[in-house]
Amino acid sequence: MAARNLPNPLDETIRKHLKATAYGRQGALAAVIGRERSWLNRYASGTNQATLDDVILLLAAFVRDARGVGDTLTDRERLILKAFRGLANDDRRDDAIGVVESMSKRDRARPRESTAPSGSTPRAAARTTRGKPRASEE
Repeated sequence: MAARNLPNPLDETIRKHLKATAYGRQGALAAVIGRERSWLNRYASGTNQATLDDVILLLAAFVRDARGVGDTLTDRERLILKAFRGLANDDRRDDAIGVVESMSKRDRARPRESTAPSGSTPRAAARTTRGKPRASEE
């Protein structure tokens, strides 16, 4: 007797969540579980079946996303988050958010210096041709 795929509420929930996930995010999600985006798309549409490992990895990624903390935090960001969570009450947290937002707005408004070379050539370099003084300057 051939094995039949019975409806699974967990499988259906995962598929609904995948269908609601932005297409650009699906590539990153596929990489997290070690699959191709095309496999993930076929799974979401019901064509592919997931292994137990796939399900566990997908659920872990969903939980991490829901908590808003992923592996992409730097050490400094983790330090800020830890300090923020250590604040005693909501008033202090609101104050901290206000300070950081104010600093961020100020930095965005400040013109940034370009690291790209300017269009003009420095005078010393302009006087030489491949490292040698021009004939008119000898």
